[in-house]
Amino acid sequence: MSLFKYRTGVCIMLVSLLVFSCKSSQTTKSAEADEEPQVIRSSDIILVDKELKDTLEGYFKLFAKMDLEDIDGRDTKMAEVFEYFSSPDTPVFFALYNSDGEKYYDKPVTISRYLHYLRDTRQAPHIIQAVKLDESQKKITKIELAVK
Repeated sequence: MSLFKYRTGVCIMLVSLLVFSCKSSQTTKSAEADEEPQVIRSSDIILVDKELKDTLEGYFKLFAKMDLEDIDGRDTKMAEVFEYFSSPDTPVFFALYNSDGEKYYDKPVTISRYLHYLRDTRQAPHIIQAVKLDESQKKITKIELAVK
């Protein structure tokens, strides 16, 4: 009889450990998935004026149509675009969705990489939703894009 209680106790402990390990691995996976989107509060980003928006989106369309062989033209236009940004490493955020005043973003890229992406894919699928300017209100320190 005691051997039966021992085996039952061992089985219960094994089942408990198995259930606990499954739950902890699911928690770890969901925690990793939760780390993916970045959250920026709406107060961190200001709306962009129409003139700046039209100018930058014009550059984005230009890069999408740019000849892949025209390296000098690309570098010249990139220098023109970088005049609007605090650096070529300025983050570009892609809005995924908005929930309770917080916007969720995919992993950001730099403006430099985004311009290369436009040229390589030959399309400009995003529009500017908002930008954040530096203290002088002259250079962009963050830009938020969304799919058209």
